[in-house]
Amino acid sequence: MNELMWREMQSQPDDLAAALPDLRRQAVELAKLEAPHVVLTGSGDSLFAALSLELAFGAELRRAVWAMPSAAAARYGSGRVDGLTVVISVSGEVRRTIEAALAAHQAGGQVVAVTAGAESTLAREADAVMLMPPPITRATPHTRDYTLTLLALLATLEGLTGRHLPELDAWPTQVQQLLDDATAW
Repeated sequence: MNELMWREMQSQPDDLAAALPDLRRQAVELAKLEAPHVVLTGSGDSLFAALSLELAFGAELRRAVWAMPSAAAARYGSGRVDGLTVVISVSGEVRRTIEAALAAHQAGGQVVAVTAGAESTLAREADAVMLMPPPITRATPHTRDYTLTLLALLATLEGLTGRHLPELDAWPTQVQQLLDDATAW
């Protein structure tokens, strides 16, 4: 196995535990955002993260939530991107995701960027930013980036609802146990 990829996978429990307090601190600012509906959007792994949490967002927010590719949000999101659009890109430089943020603003919506790129185009186009830890590498499959994206999205959900999700506190320990079990297997 690639040594860098192994390091990335093994770092996840500690990185999740370290990132959670900061993400929760950032999420407090999101409580002021009100919207009749929410769009979660991204490309690639960021889209998969949006799709995986669409139902959780809908259940917790008790309003319409749609997860869609950023190209669809940018071009065909009429009637949806005028609410709150959560745009997801680790780099913050994915063209289609930036277009989705611009389309949301043009429709009168609010934009939250979930990114590791503090100075990125996406961060500059957003009304609020949930800043994740930077990647270790972009040269391997992005397991760590994906789990940190999920964590940032769930912290975003906490901020939007004003409710603590206790499951997030247990997540680093659970990920460590999964890694231990997979390694033993």
